[in-house]
Amino acid sequence: MPSLSLRFLMLAATLLIAPVAVAFAIDPLQECSRLTDWTPASVTGFAQTRKAGARLRSFLGSGKLKRLLDSNLGKTYLQSDDYRGLLENLSSIEQATSRKPLDLFDDLLGADALLASRLTFTGGNEWLLLTRGKNKSALEAGRKALDAAIKANIGFPVQAKKTEYEGHSIEQLGEAWFTFLGDILAVSNSEKMVGEVIDLAYGRTEKSASKSPAYSKAPADDDFLARATIKPSFIPGIGAGIAGKVDEPAVSLLLGGIMGALRGCELMTISLDSSWSGVDLGLVLHPDDRGIAEKYSPFFPQTVDSEFESNIRKRKILGMVNLSRDFYQWWESSEEFLSSKAAGGLAQVSAALSMFMGGLNFQDEVLPAVGKTVSLVFRNQETGEGKPSPSPSIPGGALVLGLKDAKKKGRSFIVGFNSLVGIINFTRMQQDSNAPSMLVRPEKVAGVDCYRVDLGLPADPKEPGIEYNFSPTLAISGNRIILGSTFDLVKMLVEESEKSKTPGDTAVAAYARDRVYIDGKSAHSVFGKNLDFLAAQQVVEKGVNLAAAKAELKVIDELLSYIRGFEFESYRKKDSVHMDLKLGLITDTTIVEPAE
Repeated sequence: MPSLSLRFLMLAATLLIAPVAVAFAIDPLQECSRLTDWTPASVTGFAQTRKAGARLRSFLGSGKLKRLLDSNLGKTYLQSDDYRGLLENLSSIEQATSRKPLDLFDDLLGADALLASRLTFTGGNEWLLLTRGKNKSALEAGRKALDAAIKANIGFPVQAKKTEYEGHSIEQLGEAWFTFLGDILAVSNSEKMVGEVIDLAYGRTEKSASKSPAYSKAPADDDFLARATIKPSFIPGIGAGIAGKVDEPAVSLLLGGIMGALRGCELMTISLDSSWSGVDLGLVLHPDDRGIAEKYSPFFPQTVDSEFESNIRKRKILGMVNLSRDFYQWWESSEEFLSSKAAGGLAQVSAALSMFMGGLNFQDEVLPAVGKTVSLVFRNQETGEGKPSPSPSIPGGALVLGLKDAKKKGRSFIVGFNSLVGIINFTRMQQDSNAPSMLVRPEKVAGVDCYRVDLGLPADPKEPGIEYNFSPTLAISGNRIILGSTFDLVKMLVEESEKSKTPGDTAVAAYARDRVYIDGKSAHSVFGKNLDFLAAQQVVEKGVNLAAAKAELKVIDELLSYIRGFEFESYRKKDSVHMDLKLGLITDTTIVEPAE
């Protein structure tokens, strides 16, 4: 079996070994500012890379790689067969070409590359590869180096068949056709597609992807590492393949807007960028009129920003989730998004919730007053003298809900909270007559009444039960209802709520954003606190020994130590739906924020 290096050289030869084509055409080559200028408009989709060689060189030459390799994971990789094989292959390429592999990559592919696909009526797939070398001379030098390497490995040069298209030379090796157009190499499994590229290159047609109405919606900027642009209608399971109605109300509430955009999506763009201080992944959906029409307006409400969220993030929280919806409109239009069975179930939910609302009808009186943004906030438990420290340590969580006329309608939430505590007490006493009753105690925080559930002292202060992770608390601060699993978390939220300004009537409304934020340091801390508990759980569930379980978990623990933070946003922008994911990395001793 040929070595990996030989197989690499054979592949490269297939693409590059033939002499540079001589253009006999009278027409001069057109400017190709972007490779999409020479990509046929009929392609189903394409993927691009930009400046991959320079980015790779920058990373390899920085001190950031050293920290990764100095870690336990890095040291393990440096001792592996995979790493030794990589070094052997790189050495073989350098010996055969007399060029450093990174230089060769930079010359041939490092500037710009595009891979396109076109589905045929017979179910086949035509592909096209366009690469822009560092320059024309570099492309020729790379070809000659690979030509010599192949000859040295197999003992003879590989001969290609020559054909012509409109006066321009095309080469064929096996099932691949290719040609050189200045500093650009075009390769395809279809001779016809290579001819289409030549027509675009000489200005004989303007039917390029860059001038296509379908692809005109794609972002025009060139600041990305990799990007894929796709027509979803050609992909099974996307577009019409997504059901218009679902059986789960939670799925509809969370994903209904995105699903609607996908069903009517004309173009999808996926982008990846990285500075090694962070990794950014973006998805943009460009629907037709059916995608985000009035039918899906409950999922893209307009709201005004508040400083409440930004103030909370400064308080060293574990994470935060913001969900923006017109909840009342969604509920009223549930038959548009849910199956008949699921829509009917909402009526039962409304009746049950009304029983806890102190006489108020949930659907008709409470829901219309609910704000368009619901927040979930998570924070690590605070430890200190006099506070139980149960194992496992479960982070506190709180729900923050906007409510119009909260002073009046908020009373129904207080009634419901007390009723729920009473039901829980009754259930616990039925199960264990000696179980202590939970008492609701009012407590002032920044002038606000907080209704705190008191569990009393644990029977064994050294080993408190898991229930001592919780001290459920309800508070009404301004126009916000705050319900949390711990008093400390609710106290912090009330303090920030009272300090935060309420948006004025003159504030400009914009499409709201769904947001997810996780602080890497806090997540790492939670995992570390519970590592022994998780290891013991592995012993019971998987039957492994304790040392092996801890070793496996410490790998995860080390990976978490490199994560600065995680952020996800989903929002509407004009006629498109965007999803952005940012992963902030700690690449040296300095903590770096996720890339903007």
